[in-house]
Amino acid sequence: MTDIPSHLVGWTVPEVIPTDGFIFQVRLRCPCGSGRFWLLHPGGVQYSWQPPKRERLVGYPTGAILGGRTFFLIQAVCAECAGSWLLFDIDFHGRTAIVSRNPEQQAAPRPPLTPWGCVQCGGEEHAAVARYTLHCPEDFDVDIRPKCPDAQREDAFVWFGVDIECCRCGSFTWLWVECEML
Repeated sequence: MTDIPSHLVGWTVPEVIPTDGFIFQVRLRCPCGSGRFWLLHPGGVQYSWQPPKRERLVGYPTGAILGGRTFFLIQAVCAECAGSWLLFDIDFHGRTAIVSRNPEQQAAPRPPLTPWGCVQCGGEEHAAVARYTLHCPEDFDVDIRPKCPDAQREDAFVWFGVDIECCRCGSFTWLWVECEML
């Protein structure tokens, strides 16, 4: 059984991968059954050449600064039914958001979001897989439970990543989003 963060329940399908009980992978799937999404982000794009041969240009979303506040979030909108949900927001999801909750930052208006366009073809529909790393149960009980007794292990993930594949050209970007929360 996969421990799915509560904000992803209903929008993902667990994938069976070899795991040590700390790393999990889920495929994004809308409740309507579609696996095609527009992935919205607030900031610019950082480009780099994909290792190891550096033959292909890849892009990654960056955060945004609005009113002196830094934001990083990704919203997924189903390309089939237009249902949407917050895939990831550094201020609401993961260990840092639980242990170092900042109500003022959480209440701040979010920046406008833009659909991600494939760096290769410009396509805006993508399939995606989210991966996350959880504390081991013992570390969770020592590090998180005393500070936040109601916290769930699956919601206090310490690392979050998203791989995407363009639905138009099939271009794959490994770790399109990656965020560590320590």
